[in-house]
Amino acid sequence: NYKFQSVASSNLVEELNCHFIDEHNLPPLAAEIYSLLILSEAETLTFEKIITLTGASKSSVSTQINFLIDEGRVDFIFKNDKRNTN
Repeated sequence: NYKFQSVASSNLVEELNCHFIDEHNLPPLAAEIYSLLILSEAETLTFEKIITLTGASKSSVSTQINFLIDEGRVDFIFKNDKRNTN
């Protein structure tokens, strides 16, 4: 599923994902998103990137991100990326 540089990185995501499901009772997709955010080398991940990495639908990803925000586990950052078309 994931495009990581090594199998070890992919295994780490899976292990962390299982930890959040088992120990913190997170829904599986929320645990997967949270694990990706924690282990990502990037400071942020876009909504579209999370959809690509998880293979989940837009509505499912949106629901689980809102769950993580409501739980206080992640913050939402809005980037206004309007391009000048003059």
